[in-house]
Amino acid sequence: MNERTITPDLRMADITNTWPMTIPVFLKYRMICVGCYMSSFDTLEDALKIYGLPVEQVLDELNLVIQTDHVEDEE
Repeated sequence: MNERTITPDLRMADITNTWPMTIPVFLKYRMICVGCYMSSFDTLEDALKIYGLPVEQVLDELNLVIQTDHVEDEE
């Protein structure tokens, strides 16, 4: 995937509010960021570092989810 819509510098709350279909990805990694008061302050990269998760892998999954959802909306 060359182009990414979700980037490491986006705030967690912005990601889940803009693309709610990403929530299952966060839950898969047992991230309790969904609904956490810090999600308005922490970036995706901050949260991934806190949880010790691979940034590139999670970014790829998140962007795939929103890309797939966008394609399904067009059909």
